[in-house]
Amino acid sequence: MQEDIKRADVIFSGPLVAVTGPGWNAELKRTQQVGGALEASFEVKTVWKGNPARTLALSTPGIGPECLNFPFIPVLGTEYLVLARRNRDGTFGETSCGYSGPLNVSKNVLKVLGTPSRKHTIESRII
Repeated sequence: MQEDIKRADVIFSGPLVAVTGPGWNAELKRTQQVGGALEASFEVKTVWKGNPARTLALSTPGIGPECLNFPFIPVLGTEYLVLARRNRDGTFGETSCGYSGPLNVSKNVLKVLGTPSRKHTIESRII
């Protein structure tokens, strides 16, 4: 866990707001195949490391045996804890298969991370 935290360029939590890719069935709103690559977009709410944009897209290999500890089965609106590395092309990908996942099952990682460095605030607008 410590190695993944160290390797991550950004660590944040927030709800999953969109999913695209060959592994995603938009009509059923779920993954459609084992191993199908996905791009998951998150609204960044709480930050432990790095300076991610308000919304961050993460490339993931999807569900498969290469990621037994983190079978990414996306559920729109669910809050996730995300540990990500910046790829050479500027996009983000997973640091490993073990420590990103739904926020409600990430208690051990949250204990190690400690206090967040900041929280994004949602501005209220009166129309």
